Amino acid sequence: MHVSMNRIDNKYIEAICYFDSKYRFISGDERYFAMMGEVVECGLDKLVHRDDWDGFKDYLEREEYDEPYISRIMIGTECYRYFLFYRIKETRQDFRNKEAVKYNFLVRDVVAFSDNFTMCFNNMRKYRHFLSCVEVKYFDYNLDNGWISIYTYESGHAQNIYKEPLDDWQKRIIDNKLVEKDGLDDFIKFCDFLRKGDVNFNVSFNTSMFSDDGKTSDLYSFRGGLFTDGLSLNMVIGMAILSDGVQAEGIASVDAGLDPFTGLLNKKVIREVIEQELNEYEKSQDKSEKYLCIIDIDDFKSVNDTYGHRFGDEVILALANGLKETFETYGLIGRVGGDEFLCFLSGFASVIDFRTHMTDMREKLKKKMAERMPGYSFSVSIGVATYPQNGATYEELFRIADGCLYIAKEKGKDRYIIYKEELHSAYLNTSEGRNSGRVVADFMKPIEKNQMASSMIVKIAKDGWSCVQSVLDDLMDRLNIHGISITFADDEHEDIILGHYSEQRADIDFLGNKKYMKTFDEYGINKVDNTASLGYEFEDLYNSMKEYDLCSTLQIKLMKKRKCVGVASFDIFGEHRRKWSNEDVSVIYMVCKAVESVL
Repeated sequence: MHVSMNRIDNKYIEAICYFDSKYRFISGDERYFAMMGEVVECGLDKLVHRDDWDGFKDYLEREEYDEPYISRIMIGTECYRYFLFYRIKETRQDFRNKEAVKYNFLVRDVVAFSDNFTMCFNNMRKYRHFLSCVEVKYFDYNLDNGWISIYTYESGHAQNIYKEPLDDWQKRIIDNKLVEKDGLDDFIKFCDFLRKGDVNFNVSFNTSMFSDDGKTSDLYSFRGGLFTDGLSLNMVIGMAILSDGVQAEGIASVDAGLDPFTGLLNKKVIREVIEQELNEYEKSQDKSEKYLCIIDIDDFKSVNDTYGHRFGDEVILALANGLKETFETYGLIGRVGGDEFLCFLSGFASVIDFRTHMTDMREKLKKKMAERMPGYSFSVSIGVATYPQNGATYEELFRIADGCLYIAKEKGKDRYIIYKEELHSAYLNTSEGRNSGRVVADFMKPIEKNQMASSMIVKIAKDGWSCVQSVLDDLMDRLNIHGISITFADDEHEDIILGHYSEQRADIDFLGNKKYMKTFDEYGINKVDNTASLGYEFEDLYNSMKEYDLCSTLQIKLMKKRKCVGVASFDIFGEHRRKWSNEDVSVIYMVCKAVESVL
């Protein structure tokens, strides 16, 4: 047995995994499967090095979730690596035997994490030198110990102005009359924002706390918000910007470089910084892939029309904060339009890691906005270009990411599209692609579709029901399907709805219409290239489809013990009807049969 301390190709830094009370493996995210390889289904008692097992069992019995535990973990035959284990309270995946979960872990590869830390540290040094170029005051407040720090940067190093418990600092500022009377309420409000860990705030008041003589008062704007990783990092961070116009031009450029509503970089500045990073790429030792992402809120106009502009502002701010919480440590985030955002990100372990972050960000925001406004279904469409594969300049990357955003919108919204030349170049390079609104559906060759179907079938056979939704998501993306719904006849299985239907989708009762079910062929397939053709014989079903703007559908019966237990519908929205090719029908049918096998 040996412990590997080497860097590994396509390294994965962290993953989520679940085990039962007898230490048996239940499930994990995609990163865990990629990280563990051939030993992915081993239980904890097999994975943990035998010399570490007694200590690890003691760790499992602790009630506290705060402290991580380090242990040697098997990643291949007779090969171990050091992993950090973090106990997490919530089960972040949906799978059938969720109730069996006893141990939830976030695991981190120590060596890969160290390599990533080195890269982040070098980036941090670079950004500190950027911060030294302007005389902004920065602050952070530690929610765990109650200390506030206020500092500036000089020659890449922080110079503390204040560092003490917030209660003591607040009392000292008030007792020494360093805030003018008319700004005292706003100062107290600022301190309360810090204590509560407010997500986003901007408050201004006149203060002499930064003057050399302690008497000259200037108007400062304190802007900040919560910064957390959900584990050990819980801080409020921000900056104090001189607002009275007397400061040097450098300050004005920073102030002007921020979007005033969200605090993110504005359109001009984020482009300039991205172009600078692209120019420095060849000199940099960091050769990891970088992703230029354009994010757009779906149907934002209808949000304002239905719920009012104030709630629309909440949606914009929620997305801005969600992007910051998820991606701030990975690169640049800016607001480039009313409901459009731009990110330039790097430092992910792999494209799978990047996809996982994208999915987590979207799901958290969906849940948050649903709680805030029941009935509102939040979603975003995202187009992604990869540097340096997809282009060498900002213009090239932006064009491709913008094209992928358009494809995401055309395919039903509520998704991200990462540019793949073999899938998307035919669409982006045609004059029809962006101008006519027509989606070119047949990106893939028949042999490629069969290979894709085979890999999906293998995944379902291996992972079972827990992976069905992610497989269907991928199928929807690869075959340019706008929406997928699976309706079951009983309560044993929960219905699946993927894509962006025109309104909250209710069940269309295909199963209850015996006459309609007879239109399925001997293989359980019903191919409808034009839903209007159903209007004469099945008027009620057609009207229901029309409500969701369905123009074409392909339906497959799901059978169990020779009985139809559900119908899977693969839907196309809008006016551009889909003539289902034999290859598409064959691929979708094979995947449905795999889904059927795990019911």
